[in-house]
Amino acid sequence: MENKPLAELQVEIRYLPSLRVVCLAFKPEREDENPRAAIRQHFERVQEWVKTLGRDPYRQVTVGEVVSVEERLLRYDCCLEVPEGTPDPPKGMRLKRLYGGRYAVMTVKKDAEAISESIRRFHEEYVPQNQLKIDAARPTFEYYWADSIEYCAPLLDE
Repeated sequence: MENKPLAELQVEIRYLPSLRVVCLAFKPEREDENPRAAIRQHFERVQEWVKTLGRDPYRQVTVGEVVSVEERLLRYDCCLEVPEGTPDPPKGMRLKRLYGGRYAVMTVKKDAEAISESIRRFHEEYVPQNQLKIDAARPTFEYYWADSIEYCAPLLDE
């Protein structure tokens, strides 16, 4: 087996805007559960509802809000951007605002293995090497694009 060199992490510090979103929360039932399929289904439910509003869900910003403790996923909010004045969503979904601010934004190709490995390296290598201070009081976001994700870790202001 050949070891390929690790790609350099693509990280930039950015100020993310606040977004109005509709979201559906996924909560794993067991600690060992692989949440990928369930999260995908939750996003699909939100997309279907957004279609009922006459909007194209693929033209809206798609965001996952990660709520975890010590790498254990507690909740994953599957969110789509919606405009102000959006009617109340069906039971189980809710409207809320994702607040922006200063974030370390890492761009990774959409590949489950690459994403997991990059996030691990980001926290174990990049954050300490660059003396970043993660703001544990704010959520981590994952912005989804056609062929990549942006993993957005909140930073304490300097």
